[in-house]
Amino acid sequence: MLLFSEDLFYLGREVLGALLNSQIQPSPEMMKKVTDAQENVEKLLLGRDFIAGDVLTVADFSFITIMDLYELLSPPENKYPLTKTWFKRCQSTMKDFDKVNKKGADILHSRIVEALAT
Repeated sequence: MLLFSEDLFYLGREVLGALLNSQIQPSPEMMKKVTDAQENVEKLLLGRDFIAGDVLTVADFSFITIMDLYELLSPPENKYPLTKTWFKRCQSTMKDFDKVNKKGADILHSRIVEALAT
């Protein structure tokens, strides 16, 4: 599971690094990879509450940060209901999720939105 997570982070680094550091918009090929990753996570969640099963694990902590950013790049438009439900479940289950994640996530979100608009 964590190996797959590394692929997600590598793709995120490639797409977001180019976007935020060099103001290079993601290519259609890169966006296809983002969409493929979103679809794969949706498939992972079939029949389970969390990424690695029915209990919260380190895999969920790993995945949740990057999946939030992928949603900004490629809004799912209700295509991934299991992912959306999982995200809400993680937010309510992970102790102090908003306290720990919110400030940094908001800064990164605004930078991504700004970069995508240029």
